[in-house]
This record gives sequence, C-alpha cells and structure tokens, in this order.
Amino acid sequence: MTYSEGQITKLTQKLFPATVETENGKLEPSVFAKKNRERVIQLFHEGMGNEAVANTRWAAFNAVTEWASHERSTVTFKGQDENEVRMKSLMFGSAGNLIQQAYNALVVK
Repeated sequence: MTYSEGQITKLTQKLFPATVETENGKLEPSVFAKKNRERVIQLFHEGMGNEAVANTRWAAFNAVTEWASHERSTVTFKGQDENEVRMKSLMFGSAGNLIQQAYNALVVK
C-alpha cells in the first residue's frame, strides 16, 4: 500500500508540532520542528534502505527511526558519552517515545 507525500507530511506535523508554547502561554512557530519535519520527509525519500520500500509506511517508519537514532541532537554533560546518552534516550527516553508515536500512527488497524 502506497504512503503518500501528504501522509508523511501529516505524520511529521503530528510528531513535530509546528508551534510551541512559551513560558507566558503564547504559541510561536518552532524553527526546530520545521527543520525536523523537513529532514524526516527527506529521509522518507532518501533514507538508508528505503529504496526497496519506497513510498510505504515502512519507509516512513524507517525515516523516523533513522532520524531519531542517527541525526537527532543529543545533549551531554561533562564526562558523559554521547553514544550512551543517545542509546538511553532511544531505549527509555524521548527518542524512544517519538519512535513509539510514529509506530502507533503508522500501524494499520
């Protein structure tokens, strides 16, 4: 089953909301959300291994997992190993939650 450009766009909008709430409750555009959405859409078309599964839900899931696993920024503090922090986020933190959200949105019911 084909997964369209419109569908991947809607998925990225759900995963990376276009606005963020500031401390005073005001909604403002998020530059980071826009950049993340654009990159995941690019990975949907050009990501590792996606040529064989082009334009499918699997390609969409691969794009999200590739971004979360390899490209998502990782904050480390003195003495922390970046790869260890990234793995913990994938297993137990926000990167893992993002991948789960993508899975939940892509699963056929």
